[in-house]
Amino acid sequence: MTTSQISYPWSEIVGWTSESYTRDGVEWTRYIGPGGTEINIGPDVTIGLGVTIGPGATIGDGATIGDGATIGDDVTIGPGATIGPDVTIGDDVTIGLDATIGDDAYIGDGATIGHVAYIGSRVHIGDGTTIGSRAYIGEGATIDHD
Repeated sequence: MTTSQISYPWSEIVGWTSESYTRDGVEWTRYIGPGGTEINIGPDVTIGLGVTIGPGATIGDGATIGDGATIGDDVTIGPGATIGPDVTIGDDVTIGLDATIGDDAYIGDGATIGHVAYIGSRVHIGDGTTIGSRAYIGEGATIDHD
């Protein structure tokens, strides 16, 4: 995470501006921070209290991010994805459409989570690991490689 990350609630952010734009017929919001850092947030996104989002992140429409989650730099969260409370997501991670990440999980740098995958609570996904679409990873599991 860099010093140009953004934290919710947005009303407490100093030095960031926002603008609306249309992408594929859907209105998005772009937050622009120090040095031109951007975070893109789709419509109908729910973001809990104390969430930190790194620069370059894109959060798809209808996604939900639980309280206290940390989203790394250049992360893409697909439409309809659910990120539980206190989840940590490293840098350069892709989370697919309608995927679910349980409470207090850790997703390492460069990992990819497929569409409609379920990652249980307190799961640890190692750096660079790919979890396929529709995969189910049970509570407390550790996955260090593909």
